[in-house]
Amino acid sequence: MLRFTFSGLSHGISDLSFVNPLLALGYPPVEVSPLFTNGTLNVTYNPAIIKPSTVSGSFSVQGRADRGGIPVTLSLGQFVGQGPYTVPTTNVSGNNLYFPNVAMDLYTVSTAQARYLNITPAMGKQIALLANGNILPPLRLLGGNANWSDNIIDGHDVGIVGGQWGMSKGDLKPGETLNGDVNFDNIVNIRDWALVAGNYGLSSEDAYADWTP
Repeated sequence: MLRFTFSGLSHGISDLSFVNPLLALGYPPVEVSPLFTNGTLNVTYNPAIIKPSTVSGSFSVQGRADRGGIPVTLSLGQFVGQGPYTVPTTNVSGNNLYFPNVAMDLYTVSTAQARYLNITPAMGKQIALLANGNILPPLRLLGGNANWSDNIIDGHDVGIVGGQWGMSKGDLKPGETLNGDVNFDNIVNIRDWALVAGNYGLSSEDAYADWTP
């Protein structure tokens, strides 16, 4: 009897509520109050209209030859609301990061590599995906952040490396983590100290100020 067609302005969920609905039936018309059910309208993106895109890049970590396993995230898309997308890097030469089938939108890029300074969402490093073949500029994460959730290399990191000096995984008690092993070679030694000392005082904001997706 009646069909409504809605056109979304942005992604999200909206409530649909009927207020005193009436039907006019017969002739002369008689008003009837029908039974009704309120609902919701979910606005999302249509891949047939907004084509999927791809993102690739070359990411590495200081003090390690292995370039694999760096978690990289594209946030929830700003306009069509797809994501977030998270993939790890692989240990291959050249581009070792690949996001397939990403909705074209504006995303914030972040990393979450333990014991390194990371690109954080608060830094607002954004990339606008408009077509296939988007390439992020090369990024090398700096090491020495043993207390890695604070994204600054300071006395806390010195204390962790000093407190675990000479230790390997076999020396840990149940539940302990070898965070002093900032280069992941399974022992806390001069190589870890060199990363902490060489990057002492750096924060993520300082280290990656010039990196722009």
